[in-house]
Amino acid sequence: MPENIQIECSQQFGLSPELFPQIMNQGYSFVDSNGVTVRVEIATYFQSGSISYSDEEQMFEFHKSDPVKAHETCAINRCWAMFDGEIYKCSTVKAFQELADQHPTLVPDWAKEIIYAYKPGTVNDDLDQLDAHLKNPIPQCSLCNEDRPYKNISATTNRIKFYKKRPNA
Repeated sequence: MPENIQIECSQQFGLSPELFPQIMNQGYSFVDSNGVTVRVEIATYFQSGSISYSDEEQMFEFHKSDPVKAHETCAINRCWAMFDGEIYKCSTVKAFQELADQHPTLVPDWAKEIIYAYKPGTVNDDLDQLDAHLKNPIPQCSLCNEDRPYKNISATTNRIKFYKKRPNA
Protein backbone atom coordinates (compact mmCIF):
# COMPACT_ATOMS: atom_id res chain seq x y z
CA MET A 1 0.00 0.00 0.00
CA PRO A 2 1.38 3.46 -0.81
CA GLU A 3 2.97 5.17 2.20
CA ASN A 4 0.70 8.23 2.01
CA ILE A 5 -2.37 5.99 2.31
CA GLN A 6 -0.81 4.11 5.25
CA ILE A 7 -0.21 7.42 7.04
CA GLU A 8 -3.77 8.55 6.35
CA CYS A 9 -5.21 5.25 7.57
CA SER A 10 -3.27 5.36 10.83
CA GLN A 11 -3.42 9.10 11.61
CA GLN A 12 -6.90 10.05 10.41
CA PHE A 13 -8.79 6.80 10.92
CA GLY A 14 -6.83 5.14 13.74
CA LEU A 15 -6.21 1.89 11.88
CA SER A 16 -3.35 -0.14 13.24
CA PRO A 17 -0.64 -1.32 10.82
CA GLU A 18 -1.84 -4.93 11.31
CA LEU A 19 -5.01 -3.98 9.46
CA PHE A 20 -3.23 -2.41 6.51
CA PRO A 21 -4.26 -4.17 3.34
CA GLN A 22 -2.27 -6.80 1.62
CA ILE A 23 -1.45 -5.86 -1.95
CA MET A 24 -3.46 -7.81 -4.51
CA ASN A 25 -3.33 -7.88 -8.30
CA GLN A 26 -5.78 -5.02 -8.82
CA GLY A 27 -6.34 -3.58 -5.37
CA TYR A 28 -6.08 -4.29 -1.69
CA SER A 29 -7.56 -6.63 0.85
CA PHE A 30 -8.21 -5.77 4.52
CA VAL A 31 -8.50 -8.72 6.91
CA ASP A 32 -9.55 -8.02 10.50
CA SER A 33 -8.90 -10.15 13.60
CA ASN A 34 -12.18 -12.04 13.01
CA GLY A 35 -11.13 -13.04 9.51
CA VAL A 36 -13.57 -10.64 7.81
CA THR A 37 -12.10 -9.55 4.48
CA VAL A 38 -12.89 -6.34 2.63
CA ARG A 39 -11.54 -5.94 -0.91
CA VAL A 40 -10.80 -2.59 -2.48
CA GLU A 41 -10.34 -2.96 -6.21
CA ILE A 42 -8.54 -0.48 -8.41
CA ALA A 43 -10.33 -0.51 -11.73
CA THR A 44 -9.04 0.89 -15.00
CA TYR A 45 -12.10 -0.14 -16.96
CA PHE A 46 -15.86 0.27 -17.07
CA GLN A 47 -18.55 -2.12 -18.20
CA SER A 48 -21.56 -0.89 -20.11
CA GLY A 49 -24.43 0.08 -17.84
CA SER A 50 -27.58 -1.84 -17.08
CA ILE A 51 -29.89 0.89 -18.34
CA SER A 52 -29.78 3.90 -20.60
CA TYR A 53 -32.03 6.88 -21.14
CA SER A 54 -33.94 7.50 -24.34
CA ASP A 55 -34.43 11.18 -25.14
CA GLU A 56 -36.89 10.17 -27.84
CA GLU A 57 -39.06 8.04 -25.53
CA GLN A 58 -38.38 10.26 -22.49
CA MET A 59 -37.82 7.20 -20.29
CA PHE A 60 -35.23 4.68 -19.22
CA GLU A 61 -34.50 1.73 -21.48
CA PHE A 62 -34.01 -1.70 -19.94
CA HIS A 63 -32.62 -4.76 -21.65
CA LYS A 64 -34.63 -7.85 -22.58
CA SER A 65 -31.84 -10.37 -22.12
CA ASP A 66 -31.63 -14.06 -21.42
CA PRO A 67 -31.39 -14.02 -17.58
CA VAL A 68 -28.92 -16.94 -17.54
CA LYS A 69 -26.54 -15.23 -19.98
CA ALA A 70 -26.88 -11.89 -18.19
CA HIS A 71 -26.12 -13.59 -14.86
CA GLU A 72 -23.04 -15.31 -16.31
CA THR A 73 -21.55 -12.01 -17.51
CA CYS A 74 -22.55 -10.02 -14.43
CA ALA A 75 -19.63 -8.60 -12.47
CA ILE A 76 -21.66 -8.56 -9.23
CA ASN A 77 -23.55 -11.85 -9.42
CA ARG A 78 -22.05 -12.88 -6.05
CA CYS A 79 -22.19 -9.45 -4.37
CA TRP A 80 -25.29 -9.73 -2.22
CA ALA A 81 -26.54 -6.77 -0.22
CA MET A 82 -28.65 -6.08 2.86
CA PHE A 83 -31.37 -3.43 2.75
CA ASP A 84 -33.86 -2.88 5.57
CA GLY A 85 -33.04 -6.26 7.12
CA GLU A 86 -33.55 -8.20 3.89
CA ILE A 87 -30.89 -9.83 1.72
CA TYR A 88 -30.89 -8.96 -1.96
CA LYS A 89 -29.24 -11.20 -4.50
CA CYS A 90 -28.66 -8.11 -6.60
CA SER A 91 -28.21 -4.54 -5.39
CA THR A 92 -29.09 -3.36 -8.90
CA VAL A 93 -32.62 -4.75 -8.45
CA LYS A 94 -32.98 -2.65 -5.30
CA ALA A 95 -31.71 0.39 -7.23
CA PHE A 96 -34.24 -0.35 -9.99
CA GLN A 97 -37.02 -0.50 -7.36
CA GLU A 98 -35.92 2.85 -5.95
CA LEU A 99 -35.78 4.33 -9.46
CA ALA A 100 -39.29 3.07 -10.25
CA ASP A 101 -40.59 4.41 -6.91
CA GLN A 102 -39.03 7.84 -7.38
CA HIS A 103 -39.62 8.24 -11.13
CA PRO A 104 -42.53 5.96 -12.07
CA THR A 105 -43.21 7.69 -15.37
CA LEU A 106 -39.62 7.12 -16.55
CA VAL A 107 -39.70 3.32 -16.15
CA PRO A 108 -41.69 1.24 -18.68
CA ASP A 109 -44.62 -0.71 -17.23
CA TRP A 110 -43.26 -4.05 -18.49
CA ALA A 111 -39.99 -3.41 -16.62
CA LYS A 112 -41.81 -2.37 -13.43
CA GLU A 113 -43.65 -5.71 -13.44
CA ILE A 114 -40.35 -7.58 -13.45
CA ILE A 115 -38.71 -5.21 -10.96
CA TYR A 116 -41.51 -5.37 -8.39
CA ALA A 117 -41.86 -9.15 -8.71
CA TYR A 118 -38.52 -9.56 -6.89
CA LYS A 119 -38.78 -10.78 -3.31
CA PRO A 120 -35.61 -10.49 -1.21
CA GLY A 121 -34.53 -13.11 1.29
CA THR A 122 -35.28 -12.80 4.99
CA VAL A 123 -34.10 -14.41 8.23
CA ASN A 124 -37.19 -16.62 8.11
CA ASP A 125 -36.25 -18.26 4.80
CA ASP A 126 -35.18 -21.87 4.56
CA LEU A 127 -31.37 -21.85 4.25
CA ASP A 128 -31.27 -24.19 1.25
CA GLN A 129 -33.83 -22.09 -0.63
CA LEU A 130 -31.99 -18.88 0.28
CA ASP A 131 -28.68 -20.39 -0.86
CA ALA A 132 -30.19 -21.42 -4.20
CA HIS A 133 -31.84 -18.00 -4.59
CA LEU A 134 -28.56 -16.18 -4.03
CA LYS A 135 -26.47 -18.35 -6.35
CA ASN A 136 -28.77 -18.74 -9.34
CA PRO A 137 -30.08 -16.33 -11.99
CA ILE A 138 -33.34 -14.54 -11.24
CA PRO A 139 -35.90 -13.20 -13.73
CA GLN A 140 -34.70 -9.66 -12.97
CA CYS A 141 -31.32 -10.54 -14.54
CA SER A 142 -33.13 -10.15 -17.88
CA LEU A 143 -33.21 -6.37 -17.34
CA CYS A 144 -29.41 -6.17 -17.60
CA ASN A 145 -27.36 -6.72 -20.71
CA GLU A 146 -25.91 -10.12 -21.43
CA ASP A 147 -22.98 -8.68 -23.36
CA ARG A 148 -20.84 -6.53 -21.07
CA PRO A 149 -17.72 -5.46 -22.93
CA TYR A 150 -14.98 -3.88 -20.86
CA LYS A 151 -13.93 -0.38 -21.83
CA ASN A 152 -10.49 0.66 -20.63
CA ILE A 153 -10.14 4.11 -19.16
CA SER A 154 -7.13 6.32 -18.70
CA ALA A 155 -6.35 9.76 -17.35
CA THR A 156 -6.82 12.65 -19.71
CA THR A 157 -6.45 16.40 -19.84
CA ASN A 158 -9.06 16.62 -22.60
CA ARG A 159 -12.32 18.37 -21.84
CA ILE A 160 -15.02 15.84 -21.07
CA LYS A 161 -18.52 16.28 -22.51
CA PHE A 162 -21.19 15.58 -19.92
CA TYR A 163 -24.70 14.69 -20.91
CA LYS A 164 -27.53 17.08 -20.20
CA LYS A 165 -29.42 16.75 -16.95
CA ARG A 166 -32.50 14.53 -17.16
CA PRO A 167 -35.92 16.01 -16.36
CA ASN A 168 -37.51 15.21 -12.99
CA ALA A 169 -40.45 12.86 -13.15
